[in-house]
Amino acid sequence: MAAQEFKTFWDIEKEKTWRIYVLFAILLLFYFVPIFVIWIIVKFLIHVRQSVYQGDTQFNIFGFDTWFVLITAGIAATLHWYYSNKKVVSNILLLLGAQYPDKNDRYHYVFQNVVDEIETAAGGLKVERYLLPTGAMNAFSLIFPPRLINIVFL
Repeated sequence: MAAQEFKTFWDIEKEKTWRIYVLFAILLLFYFVPIFVIWIIVKFLIHVRQSVYQGDTQFNIFGFDTWFVLITAGIAATLHWYYSNKKVVSNILLLLGAQYPDKNDRYHYVFQNVVDEIETAAGGLKVERYLLPTGAMNAFSLIFPPRLINIVFL
């Protein structure tokens, strides 16, 4: 049996950052391609109209105007990214019915102590504590087929 190498918090954060950049690049591509195709069609129609009056005109697909299309797609993708991520955590917590731990409940107190120890072990990392109802916890249950382990996030 091979030794399993565990990822640190910082490794996971680097991986997430890389994935976010790739996801944004794909979003930018989704905006760039249709805008570019529409721009090429409009540009071609203008070229055909001009070539009727001026016999010797050259049609270029790529040019300085491609930067304008890329900037427009970048602005559209940035606005899309901003509005789709705006208040996403609070909306998900509201949908799941998450609550802050009750200071007078013994089980919530134990939960807070466990999270405090994890924060200390992680180098002082601050973690926001939320409690999810049982129905919402089942939505976060995962089954991994190789070992059939259930992981439930609290």
